[in-house]
Formats: sequence, structure tokens, C-alpha cells
Amino acid sequence: MRKILSAAILMMAGCCPIAAQQLTVEGTITGTVPEGQCLYVVPVTAGQSPEADSIQVRDGRLSARTSLSPWGIYKVIAVNQQRQSTLPVTLTADNGKATLRLQCAEGGLSVSQPTADGAALQAFNSYYIDRAKRLWTDGKSMDAAAVKSLLTSYALVADSIAACHGASANMSRYLSLWASAITYETIESLRFITGKTAAEVGMDDPAFLQRLCTQIDCDMAAAFPQLPRMVVAALSKGSLSEQIGYVRSHYTSEFLKKGAEAQLLSHYVSSFKYAEHYEHGLAELTALTEQYGLDQRYLNVFKQRRASIAGTPFPEAATLFDLEGRPVDFAQFRGKFVYIDLWASWCVPCIKEIPHLKEVEAKMKDSDIVFVSISIDKDEAAWKRKVADLGLSGHLYIDRGNKLAEALNVRGIPFFLIYDREGKLYKYSAYRPSDSRLLPLLQGLK
Repeated sequence: MRKILSAAILMMAGCCPIAAQQLTVEGTITGTVPEGQCLYVVPVTAGQSPEADSIQVRDGRLSARTSLSPWGIYKVIAVNQQRQSTLPVTLTADNGKATLRLQCAEGGLSVSQPTADGAALQAFNSYYIDRAKRLWTDGKSMDAAAVKSLLTSYALVADSIAACHGASANMSRYLSLWASAITYETIESLRFITGKTAAEVGMDDPAFLQRLCTQIDCDMAAAFPQLPRMVVAALSKGSLSEQIGYVRSHYTSEFLKKGAEAQLLSHYVSSFKYAEHYEHGLAELTALTEQYGLDQRYLNVFKQRRASIAGTPFPEAATLFDLEGRPVDFAQFRGKFVYIDLWASWCVPCIKEIPHLKEVEAKMKDSDIVFVSISIDKDEAAWKRKVADLGLSGHLYIDRGNKLAEALNVRGIPFFLIYDREGKLYKYSAYRPSDSRLLPLLQGLK
């Protein structure tokens, strides 16, 4: 329970980090603490997220141990009856210790007598919560101009609050980064929240994101995992080489550079048209990997996905297993055409195709075509149960580790392929069993 709760808290906290140094936090909490409320503290830092540290409360005193934030910024998370609230705070470390004085009123937390930086944090947090609630409750009824005004306000308000409270340069930078992260994250979710696209509210202009990006190039950016995505969204259209070159030449933060490069490379590898431009893409990606010392795994995956090109053999990396857990050699089908159905027990569209598949298979029972169903289930027990429930028989296999789906760059199921008599790919993304064009295609195979 603790680990599940901690994971949920960290997602909401939007911060990272495992720091080697520890901080002991002691202090007081006044007011009425809601029954069953649990408090946690998370440091704002860079790196991987740690577990949230529990704050112990007894007789108005509080105590906790947490990782040290390099910027002195933390999040106090209050969890009560499946509800969460976040209070950003500043803590000053003195010989590994810090004091935190909280007050609780009407179920809400605040810091008693905060520093200038702490007051700025609380003020911006309150502004953000208020605007986020408004967007969620009224977003679908708000006109495009009102939505745009709300989104563009975060950066201006962050600067105003920092100046009003006399915040330090460090805190001013943090508020600016936070405002940029909130703005972009809201744009990403805009259609879900308001029913309007970014274009409809006038927020699809890359120049707007580029202006935000001019304020985020610093080490503290690593506290906001959304920012590399914003860097990519702000890029002008161009080749992979041009976009990576721009990122390398315009940003100094290693977090932003590596994060943006990972986004660009993942999209390149997953969306590339291998059958049309494989050799060109391989040359480009090889050159970029050597020039910039990019992660070699993207190039390796690119090479593996050559298997999606017609005429290439069945991927060697894929190891199939039957219902008894025995490995299957695809070479056993040499001399016949093979129609493959990639599916999973949890995939509703896949299940809907099965009656059609049975019908096509019955009509082709005396042909040189073998019908093979390959599951990508991670839960083999679920696969076996579904096989039994559907009354499936014949060549039923599972693709352990999704090696086949990865090599073939399959991004959605159900997915269908045809291999020829020599075990080479004949048709990538073949017709579905429910498609009337499939049966004539199969009948025409020679």
C-alpha cells in the first residue's frame, strides 16, 4: 500500500530525485488535522524519483527524514480519503537539519511565517490550483479567448509574484520553470479538459513555445519532466539531423538535450517508413549516432525493424512458444504461405476479428496457407484462458517479450502479416479477416 501511494504522490508532485545526503525535518503543526490524513515530504531535485517520505505527527510535533534538495525546495503532500493536495515549501538545511512549521485550517495546509521564497511558492501554488480548478470545471463552456488568456497568464503571474514577494533569483527561476511546465502540460491535455484543440484556442504557434523555451535552459529544468517534450514541440519542422543539431547548439542543459533527443529518436524509429527509405534512414541515423555519441540502442532497434520490409526473413530475435511452453521454429512452415494474426486477450477489436478469422480459415482449409495466431500478452495465463473461452485451436503461439512486435514495428493490434513459402515477408499490414478483400488475396497466392 505504501509503495502504491508513494507512486501516486510522486506523479502529482512532478519532481524527481535520489540525493545521497539526507535531511532531518522537525517542527510543529497547529490546527485540526483531518482524521486519517497522512503527510509526506518529497524533495525537488534532479534524477530518479525516490519514495515519498512519511511525516510523523504526534502531539502537535512533526518529524521526517528525506533526501536533500539542491535548491532547498520540497513538496508536502497531504493524502486523505483518496484525495491529495500539494504544498510546496522551502527548507533551510543547517548541519543536516531543517525546521518546518505547518498550520492546518479547514483541511488546508500552509506554512506558518514563511520566508520570502516560501511565500512566493505558496502564492503561485494557490494561483495554479485556482486556475486548474476553473479549467476543469468550466473549460468546456469557456470560449477560446478565455482559455488562451488563462494559459498565457502563468508565466506573467510567476514573474509578478516573484517580484512582489522579493523572491531570490533561485526561486524566481524555479517559478518561471514551473509556469512553463504547467503551460505546456495543459496544452498537451487541452482537448481532454476543454474539448478544444490547441489550434482552436490559438495555442498551436511554435513561436509561443519557443519563447517559453528561452527561459528553461538551466540545471533546475531537470525538476520538470515535461520540459524536454516542450523543447521538441517548439522545434521547426526539419530532418532528424537538423532538429538534433538545433537542440545541441541552442541548449546547454544536459537534461533538456538528452530528453529531447530521446523523444526525437523514439519518434523517428517508430514512425519511419522502412519499406520505402530504409537505407537512407540507416545512413542518417548511423552518422548522427557517431557524430553526437547518441544512445546506440536506437540504431540497433532501427536495424532490427528492417524485418518490416517485404522480402526479409522472419525475425530471428522473435522466439515463439506454444500452449505447452515449448519453443516453436518458424522454419517448420517452409513451403507454405503463412497468415499471421497478432493479437492479445485484452484487445476487444482482436476478439471481434476471430469469428471472421475462423470463417476464412475454414474456406481455405485445403490450401497451402497456414493460419497462425500469435499473442503479445504479458500474462500467459490470461492468454490461455482466452484461448479456451474462444474455443481456439490450431497454431496458437505467444511472443514472449514482444520481440516479434518490436522487430516488425507493430504499434497497434490486431495486426496481420503474410509470409511466403520461403519464410520471407510477403505482405506487411495485410487485410483483416473481416475485410472482403482478404479471401480473394489468399485464394490468389501461388
